This record gives sequence, C-alpha cells and structure tokens, in this order.
Amino acid sequence: MSYRSMKRRQFLIAAGWVAFGMAATPGILVANPLSGERTAPCAGRQPEQGFRFVLQGDSVTWWARESDAPDTDPRAWGTGYAAIIGKRLTAAFPQHGLAFYNRGVSQNRVYDLQNRWNNDVLQLKPGLLSILIGVNHRLEDDFAAFETTYRQLLETTRAQLPGVVFVLGLPFIAPVGEFEENYERYRADIDRRDDIVKRIAADFDAVTVDYPALFDKAAESTPYSHLIYDGLHPTPAGYELMANEWIRVVGERLPCFKEL
Repeated sequence: MSYRSMKRRQFLIAAGWVAFGMAATPGILVANPLSGERTAPCAGRQPEQGFRFVLQGDSVTWWARESDAPDTDPRAWGTGYAAIIGKRLTAAFPQHGLAFYNRGVSQNRVYDLQNRWNNDVLQLKPGLLSILIGVNHRLEDDFAAFETTYRQLLETTRAQLPGVVFVLGLPFIAPVGEFEENYERYRADIDRRDDIVKRIAADFDAVTVDYPALFDKAAESTPYSHLIYDGLHPTPAGYELMANEWIRVVGERLPCFKEL
C-alpha cells in the first residue's frame, strides 16, 4: 500500500465517525444533547454539531488521564484507546465541535460507576456512551449483583437519554505476569462476565466490542505480553488494536460508515 493510499484509508476510517452524528441502523435514534431532540443519525451527510461521546470504565479506559485537566486538553483524554478514538473523531471534523469525554477511573468496579453516574454520565448528556468494566471484579462471587447493577445503569441512562447509543466492551485478561499462574481460573471468571455483558448488550440493542477475541486472535502471531504487558493493561500496540476494533465494530453497525 502506498503512503498516499494509507493516508486516504486513515482519513476514511476517521471520517466514518460522522456516523454518530448522522448514521445508524433503522430504528436507532440519537439524542441531540444541545436541543434535547431525537434525530435519525443518517439524516444528513455531516456530523451533528456538538455531538457528545463519553467513554466510561476502569483503568484500561482511564489510562493516564488527568482528571483536573479541561476536557478539551489532551491530558484529560489519557494515552490509551479512549484517547486514540477521541483524536481520530475530533481531528476528522474539527469544525463540528464534537465533544469527547474520558471518564474512566482506575480500579473501578460497576458499583463505583453507579456512585458517580450522575456527574460522569447523565450530566454530560452523551449521544454515545461506551463502557468497559468488569476485570476488577475477578474472582469475586458477585455475578448476579454485577449484572443487576450494570443493567440499572443502562436503564437509568436510557430513561433520561432515550436516543443514546450504547457501546459495551467485553472485559479481558491475559496469561501474563501474576495471571500466568492459574490463568484458566481467571479466564473462566472473565468469560462468565463477558457472557453477562453480551446478554445486556442484546437486551439494550447495544454495540458489543469483543476485546477478548481480538487479543486471542492477535496472540496467535505474537506473545500476549506484546499486547497486554501485565495481564490487565494493554501496551501501546494493544491500545491501538482496541481503538481500531472499536471503530470497526461500531462502524459495522452504522450503514453510513460502510458507504465510505
């Protein structure tokens, strides 16, 4: 692939994110956070002005973000997959004022999200809400409470923001570092939580991002440690894979992305 072709492909990938202001499968509506109206995202060929993205989760989403920095400051986005996605979205359409918020907090579990949901989600009025949570519940026998609390968060959000698009990432773990020993036990726990998230995604018509499958596939040709350096947190290469997969999977859900 030539450099020119590669740059064009990168632009088209980024440009696909007009989908969140203008593109969606039939029946999906996106809330205009500025007017409160519900609009069909495929209604036009340009992003909706001021469309808001919120990425929520634990340290994998948080990764090095500075919580006291203004949201337009790159330090507020961190350096992980959330930041990569945000940069691509806002760089593709700087004139449209797309708003991006990373609200990941290190060591959080779903119960911690519940405690800060109003400030860190509802008050931001996202048009798209992406969640990645679950790995900090590992080896805790709280599967029912995990599912109930997760569902409550989405129910509350949809009640207040009827048009919000949900993107649910599946938590993951790798046989690296302390998790190499007894990996099967850890993986069985995370797999069970992944099944819960899949059920929730189906019930809420959410987009699902299968990170475990992504990393398992990549690990067929490179060691897990090149992708997830400590068993929990991705390397720079791993974060790039996550961002690419997030964009690809959500784009598959939105027809206008496919048309590019």
